[in-house]
Amino acid sequence: MRQSLESPVLCAGDLLGDPGKLSHVVLDLDDEWQLLSNDDEAGFVSISLSDALELVPELALLDFVAPGTIAVAGTDGVTWFLESYDPADLDPGELADWDKAWDLPFPAALDCSVSPDLVEIHGEDPARIRKIYQVTRDSEGTWSFFGYHAEDAEEHYPMLLRDVVALYPDIADVLRGFEATSGDLVWDEETTTWMDGEAYTATYGDGSDE
Repeated sequence: MRQSLESPVLCAGDLLGDPGKLSHVVLDLDDEWQLLSNDDEAGFVSISLSDALELVPELALLDFVAPGTIAVAGTDGVTWFLESYDPADLDPGELADWDKAWDLPFPAALDCSVSPDLVEIHGEDPARIRKIYQVTRDSEGTWSFFGYHAEDAEEHYPMLLRDVVALYPDIADVLRGFEATSGDLVWDEETTTWMDGEAYTATYGDGSDE
């Protein structure tokens, strides 16, 4: 992990006796971890990151996430689901600090929709492809991001644009070009470039004949 193994971790006390009670973890804006349980009444203790990794080894899978990220303990083969901080939980100073490095022409706190595969962390399949392959924008201005494993009928998860970009930095330059169009963008594996959605359909069809 990029943090020192001696760095402090705030841990719900009941997790020391039963790590299975883990509900979610938080990487706060100070780049420090918090381990939380389902018991709202559980007290907290401070442990080292080294001890936290012994308690919850899967925490190591989150080494790449940025401060201000929530990871919910998953089920059915999914180790973690990533979520955004609620900006309403931050004070004005924290919000200002969070926005300092933001240089895209869109609000950092823009509500977006992401396919599950973009926010799922699969511990048993570290080679699983995690890449944005399509970006759409509906008539109400909501952006949706689709990954390699996205399926048409599945329900998407909400995520702030700031966190989409933090998880997938390469999408930042794509979004700068997105400002001038209202169309969809699709990643083309053949040319390894992003294409306008209409141009992609004209080139490859819409898949209705498959």
